[in-house]
Amino acid sequence: MKNTHPKPSKFISHFVKVSGALLAGLFASNVAARHLCLESEAVAFSMQNSKTGKFASVCKGKGDDYLVYRFGLPKKIELQFPSVLNESSWQLFTFYGVRRPGGKEESGFGHYWLSFTNRGTEYILFQDWNYEDDSYAIWLDVQLKGKTVRIVGNPRTQIGSLVPLDFYRERMFEGNR
Repeated sequence: MKNTHPKPSKFISHFVKVSGALLAGLFASNVAARHLCLESEAVAFSMQNSKTGKFASVCKGKGDDYLVYRFGLPKKIELQFPSVLNESSWQLFTFYGVRRPGGKEESGFGHYWLSFTNRGTEYILFQDWNYEDDSYAIWLDVQLKGKTVRIVGNPRTQIGSLVPLDFYRERMFEGNR
């Protein structure tokens, strides 16, 4: 059967190619702006605060060489901890996690946190859920001199989870909170 549709003009063909490239570029920059990890790193956990737009990201080096925390905006990192990225960085973090599998019937829940202290300030990332009341929350507590500032993360912006860090527990300082 002979194709009776007219051929698109060069203008339309060019427009489609350029539009596709622009959309692909916008999508790629949007994906890159969802965390503060470098291209050479894996995102372990990341969240964004809806009020400030700032991110809290935990990243792992390729081959799990190191663990690093970053806070701020993609073009303005306010804090990176630790500054030296090597295998000993894992020992600068404290990890705790506990969960009870099951749904509402079994009162399933999870409580995980990752913390570190930098210049007398303690930073604690939390991930909590409870199946009994269908609650879920992620947040960062910053504690200095007995005062706590809570930065709540938007669960829709979350990438990764603190839960898989349980696999690396032996590499970190294990604490109880």
